Amino acid sequence: GMSVLLVEDHPINRHVAREILIGEGAEVAVAGDGQEAIDQLRERPGAFNAVLMDIQMPQMDGFEATAIIRGTLGLTELPIIAVTANSSAEDRAQSRAAGMNAHLAKPIDVQSLVATLLALARPGSADGPMPGTASPSPAQQVEELPVLALEPALARLAGHRTLYAQMARLFAQEQGESVSRLRAALSQGDRIEAARAAHTLKGVAATLGAEALSALSSQLERALKRGANPEELQRLSDRLADALAQAIVALEQAAEELAPAAEHAIAEEDFDSSAFVQCLDRLVVALVDSNMAALDHFSDLRELATAELLPALRNVEDALGRLDFSTALDACRRVEAALDAMTDNHTGESRE
Repeated sequence: GMSVLLVEDHPINRHVAREILIGEGAEVAVAGDGQEAIDQLRERPGAFNAVLMDIQMPQMDGFEATAIIRGTLGLTELPIIAVTANSSAEDRAQSRAAGMNAHLAKPIDVQSLVATLLALARPGSADGPMPGTASPSPAQQVEELPVLALEPALARLAGHRTLYAQMARLFAQEQGESVSRLRAALSQGDRIEAARAAHTLKGVAATLGAEALSALSSQLERALKRGANPEELQRLSDRLADALAQAIVALEQAAEELAPAAEHAIAEEDFDSSAFVQCLDRLVVALVDSNMAALDHFSDLRELATAELLPALRNVEDALGRLDFSTALDACRRVEAALDAMTDNHTGESRE
């Protein structure tokens, strides 16, 4: 299959894109910003068939990274596809000028992504029209958009309910204060930082199907870029705060319906140590491989646990809730230690 380097700083967008690509048979490596992408390409210049490049990232953005990939690294033939929440004709022209071959809008549409990758794999395609998302149709009024369009968002994840629930909870944790941070930037006169916050919120909200929130974030981002007056920015940020609160309520409700977080503990006499260890081993393998099946394995593991093991499992759950697989893997070692301690305690009791 095709080997793709995915460059995206936000964990929710990164995991959605990764799942889509893997679902289509691609091999995927990930980078959290432009510098990480350059490091991987410098180390393995011939390893990838294409790069999916987010534009707005910390440390080094997609335009700067592309310039270095084309110039310093000399990878002039490697297809680089811009993936961004900005989708105007001007944005696409800027991507082309930066040396990118195509431009896709968030949330990622599977058919557009696959068609673009296949088009760029054909010889000579780079000289043709720029593939990617067409100019957007006239925007719906925000009032007409749903707070949460769950089914399309689930479809983008191939129906992976547990993953969506994890990302919805992560959004509530990460973005709950995003409007407050945006307002703080405005109060300090930092419109660039405020626009960056609005842009991030726009893309992540769209990925999860929070359409009204995404549209309002887009309105505020555009207003900031055109130098709107403080009164208009205040009005838009007030509307954005209301939309964010509604979206978080809807996302938390959807998460609870899709993957209830309630803890369940089995009685000690019903505990199957062998089954628990086998399930834990599957979880560890999935975490090492950065495989999203880890979420399902953890759900299975929790169903096999006694109350004595739940505290250690909460550490794994917290890390998975942030989609932090490295920390979750470390937490699994503590689950193993808790299991050993529980086994030793029960062995000692049986001797007495």
